[in-house]
Amino acid sequence: MTMARSGLLIALVAVAEICGAWLVWQAVLEDKAWRWAGVGVITLGIYGFVAALQADAHFGRILAAYGGVFVAGSLAWGIIFDGFRSDRWDIIGSGICLAGVVVIMFGPRGLGASDDRCPPGSQPAVSGPAPALRVPDIQLLGMEVEVQSGVGVDLLKRHDGLEERVPPVGERH
Repeated sequence: MTMARSGLLIALVAVAEICGAWLVWQAVLEDKAWRWAGVGVITLGIYGFVAALQADAHFGRILAAYGGVFVAGSLAWGIIFDGFRSDRWDIIGSGICLAGVVVIMFGPRGLGASDDRCPPGSQPAVSGPAPALRVPDIQLLGMEVEVQSGVGVDLLKRHDGLEERVPPVGERH
């Protein structure tokens, strides 16, 4: 699926969900006729079908990416239809969310055996051990956390000179 088609589907999903929710809102909170809510419910159903047209079969990924578009789209809808006036924090927050959409939907995948785009039973195109992808150390609640990715994801927590490996979710008991 091309980036353009994927982007178009995400935009259609945003319009369908935001419009549907807004129509229900109008009926419930703004004293519009209840048929507005009925049309809103139908529109929300359309949202579910359009979201399912994405080529990526991972529901969580699609809905997470769409969530960023929903944030920005909801603010834009409020500006256009309700006279909402956004401030710089709305704009900055929307930009952060949209950057997250790009990372989730179009980030490079295929660095190792855990590549979720490989069909079951096949091996990724990368031969040999997967290269470690290092994220700079970060502070998390007073602990330094280093994230490394190879075949799985390892978290190394360091606190007061002690180091502890946190296994990937699939290896936890």
